[in-house]
Amino acid sequence: MGGENGTRRASISLRYIFNRRNLYDDHQPSLTRIKTGLLPISRVSVGERFSMESKSLVHPTIDVKRVAIAGASGGGGLTAALALMARDKEGPSIIFQMPLYPMLDNRNEAPSSYEITEDHATWSRINNLTAWRMYLGEEKDTHELSPYAVPSRADNLAGLPPTYTCIGQLDIFRDETIEYVTRLAQAGVDVEFHLYPGSFHCFEVFMPNAEVSQRASQNYLDAMARALYF
Repeated sequence: MGGENGTRRASISLRYIFNRRNLYDDHQPSLTRIKTGLLPISRVSVGERFSMESKSLVHPTIDVKRVAIAGASGGGGLTAALALMARDKEGPSIIFQMPLYPMLDNRNEAPSSYEITEDHATWSRINNLTAWRMYLGEEKDTHELSPYAVPSRADNLAGLPPTYTCIGQLDIFRDETIEYVTRLAQAGVDVEFHLYPGSFHCFEVFMPNAEVSQRASQNYLDAMARALYF
């Protein structure tokens, strides 16, 4: 990774993966390894294309043999959907996915989807019902929805990349995430899962200085570092 291009690529931080500014302190070991060039992280901007037809990432600095994807909340659902699409369309190869406390199921039938109803919640049942309606439109027949829009609708999770995910025990997405993790394991996919007691949706974003938030953040940064480095 020598030269100007290598230096530029090595200096790109994880903000392009997580878009969480409060997670990027240089004292974090995983991020330090990334910034010093041991982990080649590249940014794909809005103006650049992810081409499924050509089975490649249209960007000159991306190592297509070491592509990992991640996102949180609604972005976690998109991460899971992208992993399904890449598998079904036979590329590009994704070595690791990290959908954090993901939004996976529009049906809102799991017990946890009824538990978070307070107006002051970071993400409540009303918020979730509204978001799915805005995302999917006023569908009359929800049984025909694509798993690329609603990942929980996928019939088969076999062949997906190794997965890391986590969620707070007081998160509206708790039960659909647990179901997703269970189905991944049953399909033979390597999966690591953390459930954080007493924690709500996006807890590490809203309470970044809490011990559990720092632990959760470090855990998923380490997971990404392991996936890319080893």
